[in-house]
Amino acid sequence: MGIVSGYVISHGNENIYLAGDTIWCREVQEALDKYQPDVIVLNGGGARFQAGDAIVMTIPDVLNVCNYAPEAQVLVVHLETVNHSSETRAQVKAALASNGLSGRCIVPDDGELISLY
Repeated sequence: MGIVSGYVISHGNENIYLAGDTIWCREVQEALDKYQPDVIVLNGGGARFQAGDAIVMTIPDVLNVCNYAPEAQVLVVHLETVNHSSETRAQVKAALASNGLSGRCIVPDDGELISLY
């Protein structure tokens, strides 16, 4: 697919990392190391084209991010918004719960507002 997408919004000592359409990869790890974000927003659902690997975070990718950045609040979005997603919101929530991550890793419902600070 090409180079990873994403960006960081900083204000004072607070950083939000919007990972964009990417999977867990060296560039994401480097961004987490460099910016130490307080909040990470991931596009999840394991979307993929008819051929090839996932183009957004899969459940194992989300778990990798959560475990790699244990101090960050993680939001998993973009679920069920495209017809080529292979994982549902319920599956992502269940994986987070079974790994003890539900407290700091949130999968918002459609239209739900999340207060970060």
